[in-house]
Amino acid sequence: MKAMELELKKFIEEYESKVVELTRETNSAYFDATISGDEKKYAKASDLQIEMNKVYADKEDFEKLKKFRGSNEIEDQVLKRQLDIIYNLYAGEQFDEKLHEKIIRLSTKIEKEFSTFRAKVNGKKFTDNEIDEILDNSTDSDELEKVWKASKQIGKVVASEVVTLVKLRNESAQ
Repeated sequence: MKAMELELKKFIEEYESKVVELTRETNSAYFDATISGDEKKYAKASDLQIEMNKVYADKEDFEKLKKFRGSNEIEDQVLKRQLDIIYNLYAGEQFDEKLHEKIIRLSTKIEKEFSTFRAKVNGKKFTDNEIDEILDNSTDSDELEKVWKASKQIGKVVASEVVTLVKLRNESAQ
């Protein structure tokens, strides 16, 4: 194995030591938040996602990855594939940290709105499963129309935030 491949292998081991457990924690926190709708759990998921993004936003690590890619010395196909995947994960996060945080917090807020939204028909709130059940099984056109329209009310709730999120993401892409 060449020196550059050994260096990459060491980098990957260090990378895995940073992200494997953090990824598990982040995914678990996000799952807990989405099934509970709990504000504190969403905040924890958001904080962990910010921590994860800080790993990928590391400029020094990204420079190392660029060096590995540009060296043309990585011949091992598995290492090449790992390099490509990790490089792409880092490349997408190479922008302002404060902007990152804004995007994550707003995205988490929108996701919370979606997961806790309950459509209201004739004063009664319905879960997504109940909405689906009615839409799948009802033969009453009036009921179907009311329930379907109610299920779309979430758009009004999050519309301005989604537009803001799009603008922030566009800003990060420039």
